[in-house]
Amino acid sequence: MGRTAPRDTFGYNTKFEKIQASRFGSVESGYNFSGDLIGRDNWLAVCNSDSKGVLEPKNYPAFYFAYNYGSDFYNLNSEFNNGWYLPSVSELYAVFENKEVLQKSLNAVGGFDFGNNWYWSSSQASSANEGVYGVSFIKGEVSNNYKYCPAGYVIVFHDLNLHEF
Repeated sequence: MGRTAPRDTFGYNTKFEKIQASRFGSVESGYNFSGDLIGRDNWLAVCNSDSKGVLEPKNYPAFYFAYNYGSDFYNLNSEFNNGWYLPSVSELYAVFENKEVLQKSLNAVGGFDFGNNWYWSSSQASSANEGVYGVSFIKGEVSNNYKYCPAGYVIVFHDLNLHEF
């Protein structure tokens, strides 16, 4: 399954007000963000706007992948089947800023390599209906990309505040 929205869908053509973000800064100076800072509720905001379209995974493939990550893809124990989400652009950029430390931890447990890849966020650019922010893990560029762009990867987050240890 691809990670991009088809051009003829509601999701592609809609500016979701509750998940919009703005970026300030540059690769050289670093970025700051306003608006959508936490991605945990972004899928719910999309579902509330397009209750019929969200039933079809191809309309929101990256969101669908994240939402179903624990149960559909890795059959994690029931405690962690739910609660997965696509990070906001602010959260994703924080991963980039800390990728060296995070990569060491991932390597220690046999996890994946961030590599020099481009990753999708769940934050919609406030400047265009069809734009979503992504972060390049090469130099940390934050760019506004079309929702139909076939390139890129996703990182899923889990809200650990939902569980007691």
